[in-house]
Amino acid sequence: MHVLDAADPEVDAHKISVDGVLADLGLADRPTLLVWNKADLAEPEALEALVHEHGGLAVSAEEGTGLHGLLEAVDHALFRAQMAT
Repeated sequence: MHVLDAADPEVDAHKISVDGVLADLGLADRPTLLVWNKADLAEPEALEALVHEHGGLAVSAEEGTGLHGLLEAVDHALFRAQMAT
């Protein structure tokens, strides 16, 4: 799970940085669930563009929005991992 601050104007740079570290560690091919946190503080158009461009889920821990979808996505990822072993 990669949690990003959707309201941070430098969010793209942070994502690139983490992606680079994962690549350096040989982990770039691992499944990653992108979570765009602070959706309540992000500009709606910018948030929509982030999700459209990179995928993932928009959530607001403050307001609780998107958390049900996040739990379902985590459950699905864990269940899929169990079934593969």
